[in-house]
Amino acid sequence: MMGGDVNCSATPGEGAAFEFSARLKVDRQAPAEAGAAPVRALDSDRRPRVLLAEDHFVNQQVIQLMLGETAELVITGDGQAALDAFLQGPPFDVVLMDTQMPVMDGLTATKRIREAEARGGLPRTPIISLTANAMGHQVEACLKAGADLHLAKPVTSAGLFSAINAVLAGGGAEAPRKSA
Repeated sequence: MMGGDVNCSATPGEGAAFEFSARLKVDRQAPAEAGAAPVRALDSDRRPRVLLAEDHFVNQQVIQLMLGETAELVITGDGQAALDAFLQGPPFDVVLMDTQMPVMDGLTATKRIREAEARGGLPRTPIISLTANAMGHQVEACLKAGADLHLAKPVTSAGLFSAINAVLAGGGAEAPRKSA
């Protein structure tokens, strides 16, 4: 139906290789914003200090590659390590918090960060919840724990930069936002 073909070649004990071709058309009726250049910069006059709490090595590397030199990135592999890094300072401008991690999950770590801010009279640090859990009740759980924004995985660079810019512009002091 797409004017293409599918081929397969296999060698017993070694595996198989699949190839396909298809004729695809460019959608000339796409919305105007689809052609807009993706956001790949942070709206900041300095490199923000970003804490990434993410237990999966590949996801850590993806975020690190996306941010590149635009941010000072500190990476932790579980919620307890993220809480410890947050409490030890210096302060972070943004926290990127996975929700499902070993030792301490991201929702608990987010709550503990908010409790520490309240106890110490510290300014609210923007927290962006990064998770594949994107159903309404899951997003609500992230916001209820104290996240400012929910960003569903898989994360795109445009989505990541837009989310960070949004929380930096709001300073994290406003009411929690919905899913990005």
